[in-house]
Formats: sequence, C-alpha cells, structure tokens
Amino acid sequence: MIILKWIGRLLAIPVLLLISLAWLVVKAITALYGLCYGLLGIGIVVAMLLFLAYQEWANVIALIVIAVAAFAILFAGTFIQVMLEEANSGLRRLLKA
Repeated sequence: MIILKWIGRLLAIPVLLLISLAWLVVKAITALYGLCYGLLGIGIVVAMLLFLAYQEWANVIALIVIAVAAFAILFAGTFIQVMLEEANSGLRRLLKA
C-alpha cells in the first residue's frame, strides 16, 4: 500500500508542475487583459456618452455588446484561473498527506 502511495505521489509531481505553469500563464494573461479591459471600459463609456448625445442608438447598442463580450472573456479567464488554483492546492494537499 505504501508503494502505491509513493507511485501516486511520483505521478502527481509532474502534473502539479504542469498545472502550476498553466496557472502562472493564465494569471499573467488575465492580469494583462484586466488592465486592457479597464482602459477599454473607460473608452466605451466616453464613446457611449458621445453617441447618446448625438442619439445614435445603433452605436450605443454595439458598444454595450462589445462591453458585455469583453466582460465575458475576462470572467472566463478568471474562472479558469481559479479552477487551476484549486487543482493546484488539491494536488499539494495530496502530496503532503
């Protein structure tokens, strides 16, 4: 039984390294995209106010769709980041046990 635990731990170490690397990449991309999303959000709000002043409703709707799509992409990236972090902590607990 102890040998099976050791084999399981040896197999979990490369998986832990791969998940940790993937988590770092996703975290960096999400942080960079979050910064860009903030700047994009400021530009969208300014453009939306301008289009509302000129009563160009089609452009306002297009900007709302762009803002929602950008938020959905950021949400998906953050969700993947959290799932990788949870998998990482689960594997660490498995190795410590």
